Amino acid sequence: MKWLNKISVVALTSLCLVVLVGTVGVMRLIQSTSDHYGRTALGYAALTQAGSREDVGEVELVDFYYYGCPHCNDFEAPLDAWVAHEGSRVRIRRVPVGSDDVRVRQAHLYYALSSMGLAERFQSAIYIEVHQHGNALDTDAKILTWVKNQGLDIDQFARAYHSPTVEAERQAGIAELKRDEISTVPTVVVGNQWVVSPTTAGGIAAALDAMSGRVQATALSPSKVASGCDRVARCDPYP
Repeated sequence: MKWLNKISVVALTSLCLVVLVGTVGVMRLIQSTSDHYGRTALGYAALTQAGSREDVGEVELVDFYYYGCPHCNDFEAPLDAWVAHEGSRVRIRRVPVGSDDVRVRQAHLYYALSSMGLAERFQSAIYIEVHQHGNALDTDAKILTWVKNQGLDIDQFARAYHSPTVEAERQAGIAELKRDEISTVPTVVVGNQWVVSPTTAGGIAAALDAMSGRVQATALSPSKVASGCDRVARCDPYP
């Protein structure tokens, strides 16, 4: 009977493993099918609801991100260097996203700084504070202390931080995220036409190369949108 018991234990263990593997497989399937823009053969995808671009001599880049995201942190410095290299050909607009309490507060931090004309000046510093200094900036008190330590006008910042205008900007950013069907961060929308990210391109350097190509294509022919993008491989979802 002992050998029978051993077989039963082995069989039960094997069954548990099968169930576990099957569950993981199902979860991955659900995860992948919930994504919209995944890895593509070209490194970019056409924006589902692509719009027209004003002929202003520069291409707008919309950077969807959130400060706590390690992938966004990795992308930040290379993206900034790339934007500086592109110069007057591009302009960048940041859209911090997320609906939980921490990301709402961090979005208010960004938009409050933006109202003071200081958002770009402190963009990298916020990432450094979160990822290198271990300060999650996840409460109002932590954010206000950090702002004060930067030598900024804390009263001016606090008024903006708690203002309906800043909350309206945050809500507009979330609406834009949903409209463009962005499901991963970091993601950059180029010229209201193209979606590029380390996920679509397969890496940071490849994403920047794809962005360069899309900036050139948008500047030359903003009305032409590629079709038939390869969206077989999927990406990690934006949480």
